[in-house]
Amino acid sequence: ETQAQYHIILADAHRSRQRLPAAIEEYERALALVPTLPEVNYRLGVLHSDLHAYDKALESFQRELRINPQSADAAYSLGAYYLNYGNDPAKAREYFETPARLNPGHLGAYLELIKIQLGLGKPAEALALAEKAAAVGSDNDELHYLKSRAFNLQGKKDLAEKELKKFEELRTARER
Repeated sequence: ETQAQYHIILADAHRSRQRLPAAIEEYERALALVPTLPEVNYRLGVLHSDLHAYDKALESFQRELRINPQSADAAYSLGAYYLNYGNDPAKAREYFETPARLNPGHLGAYLELIKIQLGLGKPAEALALAEKAAAVGSDNDELHYLKSRAFNLQGKKDLAEKELKKFEELRTARER
């Protein structure tokens, strides 16, 4: 295991210098020595995703979840894959529910679940999720944008305008 840790340290160093292929090679060497190392498949998946090798990223995230079913990051990444590349919102929702359940502070999971509900034309469900998300990050501009969309779908134009205004204020403040 010490040798595997050595390869992880090298991989992390390569990753920090944006030498992604070299980082991938070192992570793979570590996994060849100890296939069940936690977090390594997740890191490998992120690198494959950065290089647009989405099938390899998918396999890495799936391996990570098999090794560590409590990995909120791997579950979130699988949700993102199925939403953005797999064209499977139902499967994406299942994966996004995992980080929301494991880590109620995972704002990203709530935002993605809201987007799925909006895409399904379910604004009430989206707004229920938005309430949970607001408890985590009420100053998130994207949350207010998504709430505006939900209120628009419900025909509540005044509330939609209020949320859109809050979105614009937060976005402007963030860009300064």
